[in-house]
Amino acid sequence: MINKTNTVLFQGIGANLAQRLEDRGFTSFTPVQEEVLKLEDRRRDMVVRAKTGSGKTLAFLLPLYEEGKVEKGSPRILILSPTRELVQQTAQEAKWLAHGLDTAVATLVGGMDMSAQIRDLRQGASVIVGTPGRTLDHLRRGALDMEGIHTVVLDEG
Repeated sequence: MINKTNTVLFQGIGANLAQRLEDRGFTSFTPVQEEVLKLEDRRRDMVVRAKTGSGKTLAFLLPLYEEGKVEKGSPRILILSPTRELVQQTAQEAKWLAHGLDTAVATLVGGMDMSAQIRDLRQGASVIVGTPGRTLDHLRRGALDMEGIHTVVLDEG
């Protein structure tokens, strides 16, 4: 993205995502985001470690969204997190970043309405963010089809 003074703000992502970041008030990438985005082959397995609040969630979401691998229709990306709170936080980030893209996000956590989660899955969520237990519940019920999943993120693994 190029701002009014023609300086590059967000190298490594397309104009749509850069605009989403700018609209949200971002002015630059964090170090962990820069490191991930400068990799030539982002399709390989990665282990990313950084402190809480360093921008790890966007570090893994931006390349996935940039590569266009989140088209709506069936689950493509599965993000597993250990707690309901972390799942909800990650899903919130995934949803605002996806705004304007043909992408839907489903949140799978215990203690929440199972039928609403099943509805989200049936409506074509391409990004699934869930706790391991609730995700397994959906698999056992046949509500979650893993056939189209190409990327799994273990958040806070």
